Amino acid sequence: MKEENRNSYIINHSLQVYLIAAILTSIVGQVNTTIDGIIVSNTLSSDAISVVTLSVPILTVSSLLGSIIISGAVLLFAPAIGNQQYRQANRILTLSLVSLLVFNGLIAATLCIWTDPVARFLTDDERLLPYLIDYLPVSFIGGVVTLLAMSLGQFIEISGRPRLVTKAMVILSSSNILLDLFLVVYFQLGMKGAAIASALSSVAVILSYIPYLTKQPRPFHFNLPLSAESLKLGGTCLLRGLPNAIGTVSVAVLLLGLNAIVMHIQGADGMFILSVCIQIFSIGMLVIGGAGSAITGIGGKLYGERDWNGMKRLFDSIFKKVLGGAALITLLISLFPSLLARLFGADEDLLVVSEQPLRLFSLVLIPLAVNLMLVNVFLITNRGKLASLLMVSLVVCILLTFLACSYWFPSNIWVAFPIGMWLLMFISLAIPYSMSKHKVATHRIYLISTVGNLDSYSVSVNYDFNDVNSKLNDLLFYVSIFDIGEERMTKVQHVLEEIMFHQYDMGKKEQKQDSFDVSIIDQPTRFSIIVKDVGKAYNPLVSYQPGQHDVIDEEQIGIAIVKGLCDEINYKYANGLNCLYLNIKK
Repeated sequence: MKEENRNSYIINHSLQVYLIAAILTSIVGQVNTTIDGIIVSNTLSSDAISVVTLSVPILTVSSLLGSIIISGAVLLFAPAIGNQQYRQANRILTLSLVSLLVFNGLIAATLCIWTDPVARFLTDDERLLPYLIDYLPVSFIGGVVTLLAMSLGQFIEISGRPRLVTKAMVILSSSNILLDLFLVVYFQLGMKGAAIASALSSVAVILSYIPYLTKQPRPFHFNLPLSAESLKLGGTCLLRGLPNAIGTVSVAVLLLGLNAIVMHIQGADGMFILSVCIQIFSIGMLVIGGAGSAITGIGGKLYGERDWNGMKRLFDSIFKKVLGGAALITLLISLFPSLLARLFGADEDLLVVSEQPLRLFSLVLIPLAVNLMLVNVFLITNRGKLASLLMVSLVVCILLTFLACSYWFPSNIWVAFPIGMWLLMFISLAIPYSMSKHKVATHRIYLISTVGNLDSYSVSVNYDFNDVNSKLNDLLFYVSIFDIGEERMTKVQHVLEEIMFHQYDMGKKEQKQDSFDVSIIDQPTRFSIIVKDVGKAYNPLVSYQPGQHDVIDEEQIGIAIVKGLCDEINYKYANGLNCLYLNIKK
């Protein structure tokens, strides 16, 4: 593909809409978690935040099976939408949500029965154990509801409504804070009240999605496949989600290891510092998590459309934004390390001992961003083994450096965080670079093609008559190379001409000064033309009503021709883009 025929305007606009909403969602979620921790820490004890940290590994493991299925389903769902396989997308969504409720529900019920031994496995500290036993049972059940709410949010983001998910997270945050004040402070239910508040807030989120899910035209149609198809599709979801599961288990192992090392060397005070470090990690994930979501949601669709050039442009833009955000957060935490510790109820002694560890921990955000962004890139491009290797490397690097520091200089154990993470970043960059040297025309970091596809081509078209003519000729040249047959070639030529000039006319009426994208894809069963432009939701083909010939004006004649020549037309409005898919069957 000739780079001069493509720009990043459409991709950057889509990314901006998606990323802003995703980061706002993360911010609201983190504010919710932070205030939740502040309330229980200041109402009960500063040990309350340590209890939450101790419970993270077992809660992560309890939701593991559902998380595997959902993560695999998301990686299949986005490309299916991009490839216009809407029936398959509905089946993926339905099967994953049903599986989550069944399997995670059974696991949660079992763990509730064994709460006491599970709590004693996590800690034998008599200061923390009573809070933990109180907190775990409700958290096991509430975790199922929370995972269901988060999973629905992921599918809704990919459908093109990330702002709706942001609004839902505002509902989650506000309801959780109110319920915390009501149950923890007023009714004095302690840690159990905090867990109940979290579960009920997730129920409120699910209820807020119902109008969108049921309003016509419905974004999804819940469709459970037949048993044989379910087994096959479920197996595919498990396989695609397995790298994410390895990552989840890796993080759980890392937290268990860190909990044990810190408790052994620095006791409850050390656990408080580690807990605040986890909160710093969560602050960093405001940017990193939102960007990872954009890679899956937008990058997954581009992957389904087989748009490698668009994916490279997307990844480049995301990496620049994420690294800038991580650097800013690192600077702020380095300047004001005691602020977070004070928020979580630290006394003067804790403030003194936590200042240096928090500064050191802030240095992990940049290398952590690089590692997690690469993991997301490799997951969406179906390089699960490489993504798994990077996640396992995270555990190995951090735990080994922590063990080494605890042995040689335990008083400065927190320096292990930046040493381990920067070492990991160099490993994460070296592996794909080494792999790319053995493949021609492969990106040194992303491992995607740098020359595009032989069966697809994309251009960015300015709202200028001469540019429309020029790009139309470029597209027609590539259509002739695809060798799709004379009859089909004639259809494609007419459709491209009519839809591109119609798009130009609409753009001039609205005084647009930017550009729109046109892609052509030659697939085994169909030839597709994809048109994307920025603006309010508008399907350019709905103005033509078959059978009402008396209301067709000259401008609508071209649209009538397009409808007559195409075998299938799909329209989607997502992330501020009008996306029109015109298909001619083979």
